[in-house]
Amino acid sequence: MNSKELWDEVLKMMKEEVPRASFKTWLDNTEATIQNDVLIVTARDGFSADWLKVRFKDLISEKVKEITNQDYTIEIKCEGNTSYYEETFKHLIDSSLRDTNDGEKKKSNEEHINRLYELIEEQQLDIRLLKRLVLELMSK
Repeated sequence: MNSKELWDEVLKMMKEEVPRASFKTWLDNTEATIQNDVLIVTARDGFSADWLKVRFKDLISEKVKEITNQDYTIEIKCEGNTSYYEETFKHLIDSSLRDTNDGEKKKSNEEHINRLYELIEEQQLDIRLLKRLVLELMSK
């Protein structure tokens, strides 16, 4: 079974379990490829990819195992490969550092760093991204 056939079967099974509006919004325009034991699902944008990771990754994994009797690692990415959270925090950091004095800048930096840690705890942001964003923040 190739990756397109597998993904079509996964979508067919999920369509029976996921509400129609949710399926159409989050899953309808996705694609998937297989590399070794990894199924890579590609969403149309960062927000959709992040939503799929949080809401559907376990169900996708379950359906893939039902079809193949194999455990695949599920990775979800977006076409542009930019996370919604990355875009959001870059914007917040950039806008918060503009036109502020040092005291306000320090407080703003601390708030953003704390929020980034919260996202990591919620498993919505990985440590490499955090490190990059913090280093970028510190260089401003």
